[in-house]
Amino acid sequence: MPELTRFQRRQILTACVTYFAFHTVMSGIPVGSMGYFLSQKLPDGLTIAGVAIGIATLNGVIISTRWATAVAAPYFGYLGDRQGREEVVLVAIPICLVSLMLLAFPASLLATVLFLPLAFAATGASITALDAMVGALASANRRATVMSMYATWQDVGSAIGPLVAYAALGFTSSMLVYIGGAVLMVGALAAFACVFARSGRLLGAEARSVNR
Repeated sequence: MPELTRFQRRQILTACVTYFAFHTVMSGIPVGSMGYFLSQKLPDGLTIAGVAIGIATLNGVIISTRWATAVAAPYFGYLGDRQGREEVVLVAIPICLVSLMLLAFPASLLATVLFLPLAFAATGASITALDAMVGALASANRRATVMSMYATWQDVGSAIGPLVAYAALGFTSSMLVYIGGAVLMVGALAAFACVFARSGRLLGAEARSVNR
């Protein structure tokens, strides 16, 4: 991508890696492990007002909230425009980390289940922000190539996340699966904060030079 500077390429790569982490961890791992997690906590299912609810039904309801957050994508885009796309991502990742820690150390099953939709909403907001960031960074004549590469990171993350989680549960505990996901998210947060904090400093320096 000769039209882009080295730093812009680094920004795009960092956004792609962050995008991959969201899809691997927040989209992939719950899909591959939530049924197992619920079966461990509620082996007999759940009964509400005399109505028995099976694990498969509970799993479907919880996972479906991940897709429901897509309805709010226009609002997430508005939020990113107003508050800053980088800030949306930097706030969302810690929310996701809290949800992973609640899954790894579920002191309260109710708190864990109720917090997950918030984490899925944070994921949706971040994905919307990252989409806009990468589109803005790519030059017009390279945008299709850049966005195709970016989408590939999503495909890979969404594909391997459930497989890795499901396979890992065969020889380790769900706690370690969620901790592993948290480690990946922490790495993405560190890389994103480092690269885009520098971006903010550069923009600030440019603004000061213009004002002189």
